[in-house]
Amino acid sequence: MDADAIRGLVTSICEGDASSPDWGRIMELCDTVSLGSNEAETTSRVLQQILGRRQSQDTVLLAFLATETILKNVQSFVEHVASRLFLQEIVGLVDDDSGMPEASSRALQLLQEWANEYTTYPVLRDTYQQLRLHGVHFPDATSEFEESKPLAASVKPALTQEFQKLRQDLATLEDKINTYRNAMSQGGGEEAEDVLDFLQQCQPRMNTLIEAGLAGKLDEQTLEICLTVNDNLIKVLEGDLSGEGESKPAAVPSYRMDDATPDYISGPFSNVSLSEQPPPAPAHHYNPDMV
Repeated sequence: MDADAIRGLVTSICEGDASSPDWGRIMELCDTVSLGSNEAETTSRVLQQILGRRQSQDTVLLAFLATETILKNVQSFVEHVASRLFLQEIVGLVDDDSGMPEASSRALQLLQEWANEYTTYPVLRDTYQQLRLHGVHFPDATSEFEESKPLAASVKPALTQEFQKLRQDLATLEDKINTYRNAMSQGGGEEAEDVLDFLQQCQPRMNTLIEAGLAGKLDEQTLEICLTVNDNLIKVLEGDLSGEGESKPAAVPSYRMDDATPDYISGPFSNVSLSEQPPPAPAHHYNPDMV
C-alpha cells in the first residue's frame, strides 16, 4: 500500500465516532503496518500529524486507539512510537488547555502504560519520570490523606505505595547522575546533554522534598536519602564529576502493619502527599531534547 492510501486509511479511521470505532479498518491498518518498516513509518507519521492538529477529541481518541491496537498486533511498531517527535505530540496533550479532558486523561494512561510495558525503551520511561517530577498526576497516583480521616489498616498500604514511589524516583535520579558521570568521562555528547537537562529539571522537586523532610513530613531515613542524592545532584550540576565520597543511600525499610513507631498516618506525614505537584515547579512544557 502506498503512502497516500495509508494516509487515507488512517484519516478515515480518525474521522469516525470514538464511541463506535471502525474495527474493520483499524485491523486493516494493523495488517498494513505489518507489511514492513516503510508502511509502519508512514502510519506513525500520519498518526503523529493527526495528534498534533487536535482537530477534535474524538479524532485524538481514535488516533490513540489505532496506535494501541497496532502496538498489540505489531510489536515492532513501538520503535516508531518511542520517538521524540511522536511523544512530543502526546505530552503536548497533557498540558493542553483546549478542552479535551478525555484525551488528556488517555494520554497520561498511555504514557504510564508504555513506560511500564516497554522497559527496553528508556525514552518512554524518561518521559514518564520527567512528567512525574514536574508534578503531573498519573491515573494511579495516591490521593492525599485527609487530616480528619480516621486511622485504618486499609490506609497503610497506600502509605507504603507513597514511600515506594519516592524510593523509585530517588533511585532513578541516582542512576541518571551516574549515567551523566559516565557519559562525560567518555567525552560527553548528545546523551550527556539530554541527561543533564533531566537532572536540571529534577532540582526543584528535590528542594521541595528536602523542605518537606525538614518540616517533619518525612521520616529521618527517607530525609537522609534525599539529602545524599541531592548532594550528588548538586555536585554534578556544579561540574564535579569525580564522584568521590559518594555513598549509596541506605534502603528505607518496608512499612509493616505491626510497626507502631513512628505512625506517619496520624503524625506529620499525614499532611503531605509525595505525588502532589511541588509548589516551586513551573508548569511543564515539553521540550523534545529532554527525552
